[in-house]
Amino acid sequence: MKKENFKQAKEWFVIGDDELGYAQAAFNDFDDFYGQMCVQAHQAIEKYLKGFLVYHDMRYPRTHDLTKLIKDCAKIDKKFLDFLDDCNKIADYYIELRYPVHYRERTKEEAGQAIEIARSIVVYVESVTFKITDED
Repeated sequence: MKKENFKQAKEWFVIGDDELGYAQAAFNDFDDFYGQMCVQAHQAIEKYLKGFLVYHDMRYPRTHDLTKLIKDCAKIDKKFLDFLDDCNKIADYYIELRYPVHYRERTKEEAGQAIEIARSIVVYVESVTFKITDED
């Protein structure tokens, strides 16, 4: 892979780390704002998936649709499909929290679940991206 691709991917990963870190800090410190934590988890996943695509010299779509992004990543690595159901769940949180017609407050359990899903996807992306980088 090109070093420029890895540099750009890392820029996405840094933003994703900030999103996930913020969600985790809020979860640890607040007894409210669970919906916003779910949105931050969504954002972290989105940044990592886009970074993965950039790393592989693929254009990422201008979308917030995790289902589309995870399927695009699965064109490179089919194991991404293992995260499809989780991404669908997080995508539902994201849409429902952004529009009043769908708005429903989220629970602490849902926020914790969203953060854990994001963390598992981040860990996977890092494992396959840095593994590949070490071999280049």
